Amino acid sequence: MEGLLLDTPGSGIVTMEQAFSIPTPEATNTYSPVGNKDLWDMLSRIADERGLELGTPHIGLANKGQRMFGSVEIVNQNQLDDEVRMMLGFRNSLDKTMSIGICFGSKVFVCSNMCFSGYASDGNDATGIVHQRHQSDVFGNLEMGLNESMDKFEVFKNYQEKLYNRLKEISLSDEQAYHLIIQAARAEAINNTDCMTIANEWDFQVTGPTNEAEEERWHPEFTPRTAWSLFNAFTEQAKTYQQKNPLKANLRSIKMNSLFHQQYMTN
Repeated sequence: MEGLLLDTPGSGIVTMEQAFSIPTPEATNTYSPVGNKDLWDMLSRIADERGLELGTPHIGLANKGQRMFGSVEIVNQNQLDDEVRMMLGFRNSLDKTMSIGICFGSKVFVCSNMCFSGYASDGNDATGIVHQRHQSDVFGNLEMGLNESMDKFEVFKNYQEKLYNRLKEISLSDEQAYHLIIQAARAEAINNTDCMTIANEWDFQVTGPTNEAEEERWHPEFTPRTAWSLFNAFTEQAKTYQQKNPLKANLRSIKMNSLFHQQYMTN
């Protein structure tokens, strides 16, 4: 993840070579770890089989190198006149603390905000996310899940573009925006303490910067009072969590994406 900063001991940004050099523990009768390089090689191969090219991943390690988090651009799959870049998020652990996880997402060029979604659309099984525990036949089950998800990449991509275009069409009053922020807290898509920060970000998009520091984070593209601008107010705040705890940030991102889907795509 660009700008990834993990605040646990023995963590931080690493190169692919460093991530792949972490020793993989021996398998037991109940535990079948997948090496970081093996996971990446499988991701790359399955994407390549579908004509999808993965860029250079941004990788971070945590817990003394035993947990890996990363994101990678899916090359030449941009949307909305190159405004949105398609991404893959992935994670792995070698200490029995997490299942393997892969999810589709996106990144907005103008503000470098990322969002990960847990599904594509109603009724089509395009989940956009894969989890696999380190158990027997982990490789076979993981490959099957990745193949099924990658087969529906275009469905997921089309859904996401439809969602973003829909958000751009919907005008919101301040009261409606503040109400959805409270709903997000109730849905645990954000911390309760984030409500005021996101509300202030929504207001800031209109009032604009008052000093040089604010100039750097102001994006006039989000001045229109739309659901798209509110969506980006959420993801602007989420940057701090992407930097410190990408796992929690991605899970919250999925909940937030689901909230916007329920609010604006099902009515």
